[in-house]
Amino acid sequence: MTNPDHVNNVLSETIKEFGKIDILFNNSGATWGTPLEDSKKMAKAVLEESEEAILAQTPLNQFGSDDDLKGASVFLASNASAYVTGAIIMVDGGYSAM
Repeated sequence: MTNPDHVNNVLSETIKEFGKIDILFNNSGATWGTPLEDSKKMAKAVLEESEEAILAQTPLNQFGSDDDLKGASVFLASNASAYVTGAIIMVDGGYSAM
């Protein structure tokens, strides 16, 4: 959700339903900060120009898929991450570690 009005609406409705809320944010590190469709266009253009160079700097030597993000998403949505806060879990095949 990226529209500030939508975010504020969700917060208002949540407070009405549950009272005071305490939210801790974590991030899967899986976005370029643009809308999904724009990200897909940007990613396609970048890959067409730089696929070989990107893979050469990615220890797993492959691009990720939607399935690769599911584990991190389930973890962050579960009680297993109850003591994790303010974290960025990089799901990038090791690219950020290089």
